[in-house]
Amino acid sequence: MNIGIFGGTFDPPHNGHINLAKAIIEDTDINEIIFILSAAPPHKPGLPISSFQDRMNMLRLAIDGINFFSASDIEYKRLPKPSYMFHTMLELESLYDQDNLVLIIGEDSLDQLHLWHKGKEIAEKWKILTYPRKGENVTFESLSKNWSSEMVGKLLKTMVPMVVFPISATNIRERIISKESIKNLVKPEVLNYINENNLYRIS
Repeated sequence: MNIGIFGGTFDPPHNGHINLAKAIIEDTDINEIIFILSAAPPHKPGLPISSFQDRMNMLRLAIDGINFFSASDIEYKRLPKPSYMFHTMLELESLYDQDNLVLIIGEDSLDQLHLWHKGKEIAEKWKILTYPRKGENVTFESLSKNWSSEMVGKLLKTMVPMVVFPISATNIRERIISKESIKNLVKPEVLNYINENNLYRIS
């Protein structure tokens, strides 16, 4: 089985995340997707993020009822902090040793992959599926600055042409602070959770 690994802070999980994951299931050979909730994302040191439990509760609400989606707390329960994707993938590989793991990242992350902790080892060891991000345009020339021609070919081969979902968690948080509606941006159950727990509002 081909299992997609979709990591993120999901603060909050929104319809863009879910629609993107559904499109990947429909358009690729990925059979199911595991959402990996970041416990202590190294690229956001010192930045305020919601508690792991709140984010996990929202993520589970967002994917509830979708049989080929699941949420994992592996970075919180089993791995050191900060949480690096290389260690996460190794741990997942030990748990799903009969399956093929495919790392799902955005085009912006592909552009920065050489800066990730053991980024080149990740690219060598696992297949990486890249989805488009608004405002990004990764090319052979741009990747060739940091990767061999052979690796650039491998990375570009698994870029998936699909609709860009222009929704961001940052924008959703900003809309909440500004008291603007996010009704059509998140699942109703997630919206209820945000309201009931007074998330993202400045008191």
